[in-house]
Amino acid sequence: IGTAETTRKGAARAALLATAFAVAVIVVDLTLRFPRDLNVPLPWSLAFYPAMGFVAETVFHLLPLALLLAALAPLVGRQGRERLVWICILLVSLLEPAFQIRAALSEGALSWREAYVGLHVFLFSLLQLAVFRRYGFVSMLAFRLVYAGQPLQGALVSAARRGAADTRLSARTAAGGRVRFAL
Repeated sequence: IGTAETTRKGAARAALLATAFAVAVIVVDLTLRFPRDLNVPLPWSLAFYPAMGFVAETVFHLLPLALLLAALAPLVGRQGRERLVWICILLVSLLEPAFQIRAALSEGALSWREAYVGLHVFLFSLLQLAVFRRYGFVSMLAFRLVYAGQPLQGALVSAARRGAADTRLSARTAAGGRVRFAL
């Protein structure tokens, strides 16, 4: 278990990485068009995404990784443990995209959009597990929640006019993740 500083750094880095992944999906959505009802709307999303994020991390990442490492660790000497961890991370990263691709195939042929989603989810899972390896579970969960694009309540937002930094405005985001400044 990491320190509070490690968790804070990990969550911040996870948020940046997740944002980059979200931008990639937005670009794909603008060209290949995802279904409009793909996401859960507010206010239900505020409970749904954290709960499902926790379930997904447990079912697709934590349990399989722990079981695979427990099964294979006795077969490898101390020198090969680090390599084993990364091999297991790579294998476990395939679970969630395989689940999603299987679901897509049950509805018919695999489209370019579903193929992209499978690759995207694989890379997302791989990066999430790397974040988990380095920073712990909280940072891994933060990665998924920021990626889900849910509003962040209580974040400090600051603004200043160009050339007038001494008149800085700041406020915390409301439940919807927004701030209003009277200018």
